[in-house]
Amino acid sequence: TVSGGGTYQEGQQCTVTAFANTGFDFTNWTENGNVVSSNANYTFTVTGNRTLVANYVVQATAPTVTTSTVTNITQTTAIGGGNVTSDGGATVTERGICWSTSHNPTVSGNHANNGTGTGAFTVQMSGLTANTTYYVRAYAINSQGTSYGSEVSFTTAAQTYTITVSANPSNGGTVSGGGTYQEGQQCTVTA
Repeated sequence: TVSGGGTYQEGQQCTVTAFANTGFDFTNWTENGNVVSSNANYTFTVTGNRTLVANYVVQATAPTVTTSTVTNITQTTAIGGGNVTSDGGATVTERGICWSTSHNPTVSGNHANNGTGTGAFTVQMSGLTANTTYYVRAYAINSQGTSYGSEVSFTTAAQTYTITVSANPSNGGTVSGGGTYQEGQQCTVTA
């Protein structure tokens, strides 16, 4: 909204004031497309008729981002991602994912980025520990701050080992129980 317009006598002082609504910032006063003041309170001496326009811009906010389900999970790697659905009115300068074995991971810990701007993205996590639960959040950064998507979790695949059994001499008897086992799994070999 604006105030201060009206009828004035020549030589009088006039102050026009611009009030920004929630979600907007005042930028300047213009007359015939030319900036006449960058102050919300503009005072001048009346010398003739004037038509002043208060200009506003939408306030920038932190971006909006969602977290995708983690896929391609192995013992030490996984693919995470997200979608920057709004830049908040300011350019997204970094987007990616962060992960931890604790809830609510942030970019101050393990993280990897993939580009800028809005839209969907994926990132590979590496150096993970087998058979471990991780928590992941997508993030996006603009001039107003860092936003995080909701948290998702996944568990890496367990380490596997091959147990090989054989008889010596080979015609001395039979053996069983060999094969591939996950770490921590019980294995019984029989001769």
